[in-house]
Amino acid sequence: MSIRTALQRLREFYNTRWYASLIIIFSVLMLLMLMEVKNHRFRANDFKVYHRAAERLIQGENLYRPDIDGHYYYKYSPTAAVYFVPSALLPVSIAKVLHWIVMACMACLGFYLALIMVRPKFRIDNPRKINNLLLLLGLILGVHLEREFFLGQVNHILLVLYLIFILLANRKNDLPASLIWAGTIFIKPFGFIFLPYYLIKNKFKLVLYFCLFTTILIFAPLPFTGLANFASQYQHWFHELSVEMSWKQSLLASENDTIFSILARYSPLRLLDFTPGVTRIFQLIILALIGLLFLYLIYRGRHIKNSYVLETAFLTALIPILSFTNHYAFQFIELAAFLIIFNYRQLSKEWRIAAIVGLTLTAINMHDVWGGAIWQFLNEISLVAIGAIIVQAVLVEFRLKKVA
Repeated sequence: MSIRTALQRLREFYNTRWYASLIIIFSVLMLLMLMEVKNHRFRANDFKVYHRAAERLIQGENLYRPDIDGHYYYKYSPTAAVYFVPSALLPVSIAKVLHWIVMACMACLGFYLALIMVRPKFRIDNPRKINNLLLLLGLILGVHLEREFFLGQVNHILLVLYLIFILLANRKNDLPASLIWAGTIFIKPFGFIFLPYYLIKNKFKLVLYFCLFTTILIFAPLPFTGLANFASQYQHWFHELSVEMSWKQSLLASENDTIFSILARYSPLRLLDFTPGVTRIFQLIILALIGLLFLYLIYRGRHIKNSYVLETAFLTALIPILSFTNHYAFQFIELAAFLIIFNYRQLSKEWRIAAIVGLTLTAINMHDVWGGAIWQFLNEISLVAIGAIIVQAVLVEFRLKKVA
């Protein structure tokens, strides 16, 4: 077969099979892994933390050892360590390769889930158009995926689990949905953001199952820790949560990506004296305003079919700008980005510009492109967080126009 013939067949495949873009994305991720190995950069330091914690769990040892682990120490729940026990049965060099492959599969699955949520009848569309849009979304989210894969983190796996849970909950498969939801809480407690929403939606059975499975999963480490060590491991985890919650309380400090800091730093509010008490009151006021806005979005969408998509996209995109975390969690805007890209033409000219600006700002800060100095500067001014807030504003405009 000649090169020209091969290219023609590949072009035909791309133009007739909507999933060609997912194959390309998966292949690029695999190629990236090979490049990391070749360049001796395949460290996956965060994954090593999970792997080491699972090894300690199997041995019945203390999981939380910042005194000997240094910067890369375990700060997640004892139950989360149970999830990584299968990986601990393998050498870390093999386990991190498998983790990369699993993440690549999850990335493609996440794109598929977001696609069927945002555009359930996408199969009647032009396959080439779908492929083009999926690759565009891959570029938009690429900076976050690259960092996630390089570090061996689990934020994107969490996102995909949220998408599975949301889809199952919408289809009234409450039992598996609640199990997945409960399981995510022990990795990072971001999933609690969905609790008020499903209570408002009268999903009491789902919430009840969630509480039941959460209670059961608390005791998952017990066979490894034993009764004597069980409580102390959770005490260590609660300590780590309190430490993380105390971070970024200085609202005027750089690299604070929370919406509280953005509003404080880039408005006349910066003139306030943000004592601990004032900071807490300010945060509660902002949370109350966001809650009222979200209630209004639900009200405006009460007659819209599949209104849950925009509402859950709004909640997941809130995670990185509400949580006291670092700047590596902005892939949680994925569902919002899908909504914007697939409904872009229904925006006015002004809102199209806003959408482009928002998505560009969330996608622009790639360390390997700009270098450390510029990357650090863009983090200091919270450029990605500002983009995420603009993305949220576009979602509000969609709901006001009753587009989604």
